[in-house]
Amino acid sequence: EAHLHERFIAVHPSQFKAQYDFLRWTVQAGADSFEHAYAVPDDVIPEIAAKKMYCVPTLAILRILAREYKARGSEWDWKVKKYVESEEIFRKLKKAGVRMAVGTDAVTENLVEYPGLMFKETDEFVELGYTPMETIVAATKIGAEVSDAADRLGTIEVGKLADLVVLEKDPLANIANLRTAQIVVQGGRIVKR
Repeated sequence: EAHLHERFIAVHPSQFKAQYDFLRWTVQAGADSFEHAYAVPDDVIPEIAAKKMYCVPTLAILRILAREYKARGSEWDWKVKKYVESEEIFRKLKKAGVRMAVGTDAVTENLVEYPGLMFKETDEFVELGYTPMETIVAATKIGAEVSDAADRLGTIEVGKLADLVVLEKDPLANIANLRTAQIVVQGGRIVKR
C-alpha cells in the first residue's frame, strides 16, 4: 500500500525473540530498507540482494552497546551476541552485494553521549572490508537513496542542493581524514570556513 503511494519503506526490526521472523516478513513484504545488521538469517541474505533492498548496518553504535551490555553481566549475553554478530552479518551482506548506507540510528541522547558516530561508522565500514571510496558513496549517494532524497542530495549534480565539504586531507588515503573539513557548503553557499 505504501508503494502505491510512492513511499519508501524503511523498517526497524526489534530485538525480541521473533526478530529473525520479523526481518523475514520484512523482506517478503517488500520493504525497501532495514536498520541494523543483526538478526539477519543467512538464507534471507540472497533474497535481500535479489530484491535490491538496502541495509543501514549501524555498526558503531552496536559495538558500543555490546561493550556496555557486556559490562552489565552475563544475563545480557543474549543481547551482546546480537550486537557482536553484526560484524559477520555485515561481511555476508557485502559479499552478497546488498547496498548499505552509512547511518547511526542514533537519537539525540546517543549523539550527545557518543559524539562523532557518523565518523566512527565510516571507520567501521573500512575496517570490515569497504574501500574508502565505497564508504564515501555509502555515506552520500546511497545514504540519500535510503533517505528517499536522491533527487536533491547525495551527489554533486546540477539541480541538487550543493551540500558538500572541502577536506584538508585525502579520505581515500585514510578514511579518518573525513574529520578534516575546512569548508562546509550548504545549498551552494559557504556556511563555515
